[in-house]
Amino acid sequence: MFGRLMTAMLVLVGSAAFAVAAPGTASACDCAVPMSYEKTPQVFAELAGKGAVFLGTPTSMTTGSDAQGYSVDIVEFDVSGILDGQVQPITTVSTATETTACGAGFTVGTEYLVVARAENTDGAAWSAGSCGGTSLASDRVSVESAISVFGQPRPITEPTPPEVVAAEQSPDHTNYAPWVVGLIAAAAASALGVWSVRRRTR
Repeated sequence: MFGRLMTAMLVLVGSAAFAVAAPGTASACDCAVPMSYEKTPQVFAELAGKGAVFLGTPTSMTTGSDAQGYSVDIVEFDVSGILDGQVQPITTVSTATETTACGAGFTVGTEYLVVARAENTDGAAWSAGSCGGTSLASDRVSVESAISVFGQPRPITEPTPPEVVAAEQSPDHTNYAPWVVGLIAAAAASALGVWSVRRRTR
């Protein structure tokens, strides 16, 4: 009886050790905050200038892995407004696939207030997790708290194409065209008048 009990205990211990060591499995997230949990202005004040805060909607999601071999999601966002930091209109955010590994648990088509960092991005432009203050955009208290710290979201403006910038910076020669045409016409009229006078005198 004692031997069977010891065998069972060894099997359990071995299974637990394998689960901890196996790639793709991380320890439970001890700082996770539910998406629906309202964030206070103090939360966002502590984040100011440390990354980016923006409103955006995931449009696609692919799976990758981090340096330790754990699974991560690379989420592409359509950004609708920026509260803090510099963010492109279309940007990517990496997050742990499992919420137990502090993954944000993004859903395609759902709008979020994203608190992103530039560290541990795993090939994306930004990284985010359940511990950083990211919330559902429908959580108005969190959004209003962020606005109280950063101000109203800045609208997304598409960058001006290089060819347009070059055209705006180059001299506008078209403004001189009417003057050139007028001078040519006046010279032609003067020459025609001189020719007519000379013909009459002959």
